Amino acid sequence: MNRLDPKLLTIAILSLGFAMVLLLGCGDAKDSGAQDEGDFSMDDDSPDDIGQNGDVSDCGGFIDGDSKAGKSGAEDDRREKLIWEYDPSSHTVAFLNKNVCLNCCGRHSIEIVLDQTGTYEIRETDKPDDGRCLCDCFYDFRIELNVSTVEVGKEISVRLTRHITDSGPRFEVWSGTIDLGEGSGEIVISQGSGLCV
Repeated sequence: MNRLDPKLLTIAILSLGFAMVLLLGCGDAKDSGAQDEGDFSMDDDSPDDIGQNGDVSDCGGFIDGDSKAGKSGAEDDRREKLIWEYDPSSHTVAFLNKNVCLNCCGRHSIEIVLDQTGTYEIRETDKPDDGRCLCDCFYDFRIELNVSTVEVGKEISVRLTRHITDSGPRFEVWSGTIDLGEGSGEIVISQGSGLCV
């Protein structure tokens, strides 16, 4: 009778277990993409959220034409960009942060707060969803801001921050001014990540 080598059997079992973790942990990133309304609070001590219609895509980003902040660009463009568009009739600025590279297993949210200096802070948050996976992918974050108190044609100060809750404190991704008189714009934040799919 032939006996299996115990070392080979152990290696085979460990390999199968690792493959199962990869398949089950990253197989359906849709369950860990956008946060349901009221699902959880990201920053308990934060000022009131003044953003409207905040949404986060599933893994892979929003489908072209699904953006409320203008065109998203070529599909093969992996750069992280903050795209904005001002609608003077509704006094609303729509923001789309495209190609944010994050772990596949997380719950995500977006909000806007007005800080003490008059800067609109767009806050993106990534919180583990019962642990992390061994994969990263691109997410899109979008939100709208009513600026009816701002004079038409004026600039607004904006700061984009991100908090990956299991990696340290909130950090600044980009800050600057947006000239509402231009109507729309696109700010390249980073050249993209080769780790994301």
